[in-house]
Amino acid sequence: MTRSQALRRTEDDHAEWMPPRILEALPAMCPRRGPFTGGDLDAVGALGESCELIDGHLLATARPSLVHRAVAGELRRRLAAWAQRCSGFVLGAEAFTVALGGHSIVAPDVAVALRSRHCLSGSRLYGAPELLVEVLDGGDARRERELKARIYAEAGVREYWIADPAARTLDFLVLSGGRYSLCLPDDGVHRSRSLPGLVFDAVDLWWDVEQLAPLGF
Repeated sequence: MTRSQALRRTEDDHAEWMPPRILEALPAMCPRRGPFTGGDLDAVGALGESCELIDGHLLATARPSLVHRAVAGELRRRLAAWAQRCSGFVLGAEAFTVALGGHSIVAPDVAVALRSRHCLSGSRLYGAPELLVEVLDGGDARRERELKARIYAEAGVREYWIADPAARTLDFLVLSGGRYSLCLPDDGVHRSRSLPGLVFDAVDLWWDVEQLAPLGF
């Protein structure tokens, strides 16, 4: 073995023992698939690190703000009424993850899935649920609006909603032809085209949230 081969081998061995790198934020350009898998996510989780696996990248998750928790809680409460009528379930009040393949295991703010198509294994849901919801919490929103939108569409999540408490908006994205298109609500009311019987009043949502927590920053 030559000296250069020995040095490369040492670097490779060292890399095998290095803990996976957890990104605090996305780089300037949203990365394509990274090297990590669900095993790496579970390994760092066992060390007490809070992160998501998004397209092979480990991205740190921050502690949600009061406003974030208020919005997510109100979304769960309203969606639970529909899910109960349609034999579904809503996740989000407790720690849970959604596995969308070997390279993406996410922790959305709300997930809605039908019992006829999905079941939980511990605190992890496997496969694309009918609806995922993310609540923006200030800072860089590219994770939700670009990176997650792409992997959710690729996984086949039929609807993806993005709530922005600062702007008091709720974007309803519906999967069509493998991509999301924005579905404009009628006077603030969204009537789902993919989830029968689901009607959601976004205007009423923000009024109720204001009673729970101030929306100013």
